[in-house]
Amino acid sequence: MSETYKDLLLSFMDRDYVLHTKLSQIDPTDISKYLPVNTLYLGVGVMQQLQNTRINPAIVTDFFKRCQRFLQVGCSEIKKRFDFDDPLLCALDCFSPAVAMDPQARTIYPSLFPMLCTVPRLLDIEDTDRIQLIDDQWRQLAITDLSDSYKTMDVDAFWYNLSTVQDMSGKRLFADLATFALDVLIFPHSNASCERVFSKVNLIKTKPRNRLITATLNGLIQASECVSNGRGCPGFAPTKTMLRSMTSSNLYRSKASTSTAGDAATDSESDEEIEISN
Repeated sequence: MSETYKDLLLSFMDRDYVLHTKLSQIDPTDISKYLPVNTLYLGVGVMQQLQNTRINPAIVTDFFKRCQRFLQVGCSEIKKRFDFDDPLLCALDCFSPAVAMDPQARTIYPSLFPMLCTVPRLLDIEDTDRIQLIDDQWRQLAITDLSDSYKTMDVDAFWYNLSTVQDMSGKRLFADLATFALDVLIFPHSNASCERVFSKVNLIKTKPRNRLITATLNGLIQASECVSNGRGCPGFAPTKTMLRSMTSSNLYRSKASTSTAGDAATDSESDEEIEISN
């Protein structure tokens, strides 16, 4: 997100100001740092269209001002939602495959101890043996000869596959390090994704449907997420496991799943809490 934020800022703000100012201290609303309105970078497509000399210059100027305003508001909202001074988020770059496997990167990240101290709920800071084990595996990773294919993996796939690497005796070399990395990477970097889920909950559990039990609600949300990841209904392809599950015993159970009155009351209370929080 730091790179995306900086790229957006460079589209309408002075380059020296953006590159030589701490990211958290950049003010997207400081008009004294704005580029001249007709020099905004809006992409090659816009440049091609502006070569048409028949376009009214006043319309072009108004277009650039609107784009400038849009970028300013967008960057301001990003700044509100992301803490660019957070020590954990700033250090997450070390878990990218290219950095984690690069011996030269150890000059920047020689030890994970500073990061380990920022996540007391994941790791007891008093557990010196565990901390030392994770740090030893981190230092060993940079000097271990691994296939270049690891560098091209997605970050979650990289750490999962790394957790299975074994030595000649069958001992997993990076199990503790990989577990810690995956635990850190699942932290929500903003509340946007959580807000989207709660929004779906409120759209599903409306007043007429507030008797839905938690299992049904979970199923509806999971189905929605699954279809969304498949680029919508037309692009969704069910897996073989899904197709095998479409049996009468699963679809038309003779006994409904049990739900106590207490569960229903809890669901109703949770529904009310969600509505109030939004």
